[in-house]
Amino acid sequence: MKSGEERPRSDAEVEPGWRCVNMTVTPSGPVMTLLQAGLVATGFVFIPAVAGVVSGGFHLLPWCLPFAVMVLVYRQLLARGQLGSGRARLDGGTLVLEGRRRRRRLKLDDLRGGSRAGPSTTLQFRSGAQASLSLHSEHEAEALLDQTGTSVGQRTLSLQLRGTIGPFVAGLLFFFALYTPVWLGLAAVLSVIAGLQGWALSSVQPAAVLLSLVTSAALGWWLARVRAPKVTIGQDGVVIERWLRRRFVPHSAIRSVTRSGMSVDLALGDETVSLATIGWSEEQELAALRRLHDARALFDQAREAGPERDALFARRGQNVAEWREQLLDAGFRRRVVTDADAESVLNDATQPLEHRAGAALALRALDPAQGERRVRVAAEVAADPRAREVLLGMLEADAEVEATLRRLKR
Repeated sequence: MKSGEERPRSDAEVEPGWRCVNMTVTPSGPVMTLLQAGLVATGFVFIPAVAGVVSGGFHLLPWCLPFAVMVLVYRQLLARGQLGSGRARLDGGTLVLEGRRRRRRLKLDDLRGGSRAGPSTTLQFRSGAQASLSLHSEHEAEALLDQTGTSVGQRTLSLQLRGTIGPFVAGLLFFFALYTPVWLGLAAVLSVIAGLQGWALSSVQPAAVLLSLVTSAALGWWLARVRAPKVTIGQDGVVIERWLRRRFVPHSAIRSVTRSGMSVDLALGDETVSLATIGWSEEQELAALRRLHDARALFDQAREAGPERDALFARRGQNVAEWREQLLDAGFRRRVVTDADAESVLNDATQPLEHRAGAALALRALDPAQGERRVRVAAEVAADPRAREVLLGMLEADAEVEATLRRLKR
């Protein structure tokens, strides 16, 4: 190249961001549930209406319209999410997806997690929506996760364990199962109140029926949506939630991870825990396996490093003020731990939880500007709810910190 000539810029330098082969944004969970419920409800009317029209009852034709409208709305909503090829870029706290004909802006504050399967990246949002991006290389996909704050070192990954039924059907089953016992309970309570107030029993029966319907629907929705079986993969291990039970499996207990049929199997030595993948796409299975592989690799690296500074962060029966002073000053104004020491122990999932709590306490004092944010990031990576509670508890006032540490000993 001659002197003075401008060096040709690569495509990445001309336009910041990532080139995507395909981009798809699916609607939020509640919207999809309402649409599916609408399709089922109008479908019950549509089928007999069509049968009537075929038999010559053309006056039934208008009854076919609701279902047709629901189908058009459903197809249009899915079509709007198909952005095709284009570019993804960050604009402050927003991820901008620029397709050939449409543009979508997604707020990073709403991100719940992200995963990667080869060069494909999936971003999950708290609303239940998700963005699927197919990039040109695995390196670009990992860079996108890292810069959106959803890589294995920044967030956990949660996936529903659907089993043989989905959340919508599960909600209906819970509703029918709960209605009778809820009605009996509410009817008994209202009957007692009616007797004390001198009301006629016939006057409280409609209220018992209405309250039973509302209560059963709310409980069914809560069980199917909030308590639905799911698996959460974090830097410290895996949490498996099954309706009303929760189990934490640390990475140290997992001997191997295999994919067999319709499940991902975690071998724990004397038992095997199977995660049902019925309803998962091929991409979701690969994403779960990739996240498990990456998280276990980070865990093993931390364990092999075997830091020798663990004992510096032990509490030794001191109150919070004394513990903080011990961490930062050992007499003659000599600092015991550094910022790097604290962050290393805080982010090391192999460390005892008490030591990580001490590291969080020290980091807040050592880095008043960014310490709290760094502790919150460490808590986001933890799959174990207990670890998350303890780390976030270190951000409170000393009295709340003491209460959190007392719960840690239970």
